[in-house]
Amino acid sequence: MAATRAGSGGVVETAGNRAVWSHQCSWEDLFESTDVDAGRSGLDLRDGWTRRWAVSWRADGDDESCSVQDLVQEPVLSSDPMRHFTWHRDQRHRPGLQFLTSTGRHHGAESLEEGRVLLALDFAGDVVDVVSQPLKISFGTSGKRRAHTPDYLAVTCHGVWLIDVRPEALIKETDQESFAAAAEVAVACGWRYAVTARWREHAFAGLDAMASRRRLRSDPLGLRPVLLAEAVSGRSFGELAAGTGCEPVARAQLLHLLWSRQLGVDLASPLQDRSVACRLGRRAGDRGSGAGPFTRRRAGAGRDGVDGRAARTAPGPGPVGEGRRHPGAGDLQVPGQPSAVPAVVTDVGGGGRPGPPAQGVRGPEREPAGAHRAADGASAGSGDRLPLR
Repeated sequence: MAATRAGSGGVVETAGNRAVWSHQCSWEDLFESTDVDAGRSGLDLRDGWTRRWAVSWRADGDDESCSVQDLVQEPVLSSDPMRHFTWHRDQRHRPGLQFLTSTGRHHGAESLEEGRVLLALDFAGDVVDVVSQPLKISFGTSGKRRAHTPDYLAVTCHGVWLIDVRPEALIKETDQESFAAAAEVAVACGWRYAVTARWREHAFAGLDAMASRRRLRSDPLGLRPVLLAEAVSGRSFGELAAGTGCEPVARAQLLHLLWSRQLGVDLASPLQDRSVACRLGRRAGDRGSGAGPFTRRRAGAGRDGVDGRAARTAPGPGPVGEGRRHPGAGDLQVPGQPSAVPAVVTDVGGGGRPGPPAQGVRGPEREPAGAHRAADGASAGSGDRLPLR
C-alpha cells in the first residue's frame, strides 16, 4: 500500500503522485516550499535585536515607527500601504487592482504575480482582510542596516500571514536576507510567514479557470443540485457537464461549484474533461497539523516550527521569542467559524461582517470594468486599512 501524508488536509502524497485537492487544500498548498533560512546567517540576531530592529508603517498619511520589541508587546498597527505605484513607459512589472470576493474590495498588486497570490488567498485562504505593503522593516546585518517592505499582511480565520512575493528566478542574495529578516519579525509577533516563489505545476491554470466563474450568482436551470448529486459517484468533469443536457451552462456552473469548494478536483493535474470531480469529504481526510510548504524548523526555546506554523504557547514570563505569547494577542471569535484568530480589529459592520466597500469602489454585486488596472498615481491597495491589536 502506498504511504500517504496529508499536510494541511488537501495535499496527499502517494507513491509517484502528489495530489492537491482543491476543496480541502489551504492557499499555501498551491505553492512549492521555499527555504527562508538561506539569508539568516548575515543577520544581526545578537541579544537585544528586537530593540535594535525597527518597524514603521503609515496611518492617516503619517509615518509611525517603533522597535520590534514594542510591536510585540503593544502590537498596534493601523496601516495604509507604504508605497504608491504608477504606470510608466518601459515598466518591467504590471501593477493593478485585484478584487477579492472574501473582502468585497479591491486590493493593490504591484505585479501580475502578486495579483495571482491574492487570487490564491481569496480561494483558499479563509481571508478576513488583506493589506498591501503593510510595513517597513529596518534590520541590522553584519555590515550595515537595511530595510525591507513585505508585500502583504493577510488576516485569516486561522492566523495572520506576512507574505513576500518574488518569482524564484528573480530571488537574489539580498532578497534572501530580507526574507529571513521578515521571518524573524513575523515569529516575534506570533504571525506566520511565507515566500511565494513558485506555483505547483498546473495549480494556477486550474485556479484561474475556476476564478472565471467565481461570481456566478444565479442558477436559472437548477443545475447545481443535479451536478452535486451526480458528483457523489466520482464522475469526470466532462461526464457531469454532458449528462445535464445543457453542457455549456453546466460547465460554467461546475467551475463555480469548484471555486466555492462544494466540489473538488486535483489541482496537481491539468483541469480537463477527464478530471474527476468529487464532493467535500470524499478525498484526503480532515486537516492535519503536519508541516507543509514554507516551514522552517530550528532549535530554540519555545519555537516549535517557524514561519507561523509554530503552536503558540500560553502567556508567561520570559523575553520575546522564548515560548510565550505576546501580551496583546487576545482572541477574536469570528462569526460562523469554529476557531479563534489572533486579536484583530478590522473595519466591520454589525455582527463581525466586513464593512461596506471603500467609497468609489463597487461591492461584490458586479466587478467594475477595468478592475485590474490601476490609475496613474493610485495607491497600492487603496482603501486597505487594518488595525491589529
